[in-house]
Amino acid sequence: MQTVNRTNYDERVWWHGTKIKQWENNWPFLSHDEDRYPATANETAWDRYFLEHLGGYPASYRLFKKGVIKFYNVPEARPELFDTSWKP
Repeated sequence: MQTVNRTNYDERVWWHGTKIKQWENNWPFLSHDEDRYPATANETAWDRYFLEHLGGYPASYRLFKKGVIKFYNVPEARPELFDTSWKP
């Protein structure tokens, strides 16, 4: 299995979805509309993972951070459950 990096993050999430989660409909997500739809994943943990472990945000996450999209699905509630090489 290929190591997760900023360039292949979206591809690795796709792999995780097909092989591990098998595209179940209850993926954790981050939210910029907490009053109506509270997040089910830890945004602070994902921020740290992207910045400290991957060296920056993947393109898809940048759209969420800029407010272009209000919700962002992540493969697991915390990044270390997705990428075991991350030790927070």
